[in-house]
Amino acid sequence: MNSKPRNHHRIVIVTGASSGIGRATAVAFARDGATVVLVSRSLRNLERVAEEIRRFNPKVAAIAADVSSQQQVEAMVAAVEREFGRIDVLVNNAGTSAVGPVAGTSFVADAERLLATSFFGKVFAVRAVLSAMRRQGQGHIVNLSSVAGRKALPDFGAYSATLHAVTGFSDSLRQELHGSGIGVTTVLPSLAQTALFDGVAPDRLPALFRQMKSVSADAVANAIVRAVYRQQPWVVVPWQPRWLLWADALSVRLGDWFVRQLSRPPLLRLLGLYRGRHEAAETGKPV
Repeated sequence: MNSKPRNHHRIVIVTGASSGIGRATAVAFARDGATVVLVSRSLRNLERVAEEIRRFNPKVAAIAADVSSQQQVEAMVAAVEREFGRIDVLVNNAGTSAVGPVAGTSFVADAERLLATSFFGKVFAVRAVLSAMRRQGQGHIVNLSSVAGRKALPDFGAYSATLHAVTGFSDSLRQELHGSGIGVTTVLPSLAQTALFDGVAPDRLPALFRQMKSVSADAVANAIVRAVYRQQPWVVVPWQPRWLLWADALSVRLGDWFVRQLSRPPLLRLLGLYRGRHEAAETGKPV
């Protein structure tokens, strides 16, 4: 971060801000001088984050809203406009997860749940802020997807399909808004140190997830702040998963092979992503 705040005049909405990447992103923007509006379903959890931010930046507000409800999202955005008069950045982070095969009994219900929050929640928020950003003639929208939103993983059909939808939506939106002064960034993290998969038993996670080093929420947050400042259309965090995306772009078979190799330590070691037996043992996860 630069010592001089780059976002002191900006009003930034962060959804899913009570924990993980959302919390870290809100803190990062606040440290860079922005007025941050925290959004999630739990006002109590948001207030904890707000208190943390107020220790160094008093410009923070918390609004409870369920992003899967279009009505609640529109009411939240209207409240921000009334209070602050503008919306400069929307970080569409709120989302959930699911693991299981396509033939699993919960697959359809999982897919519907993920689409409601992780996809339509982003659609509702984008549509709600666009009128304000168009009036201003400027703004920036950040949509959190995942590396799995470009290359699907086995047993992550519902999760990958939802984030592919997010990636496609974000790509289309960026092109629609070209020349409007409104930027769009798609963020594709790999496995991050968040609570997204805390409810999933370790033995249900693919070997790739059990063996790969995770990227910190702070690293993703800092990448988001930089991307908004630099007007980047795409961000992959960390850099190593780009090899998987490049391989898949060359050949689907090569991409599938790459995914299989990532479930084994040699390639993870080569890429610097291997968790290591000692670390895996400490976390209680098998190697």
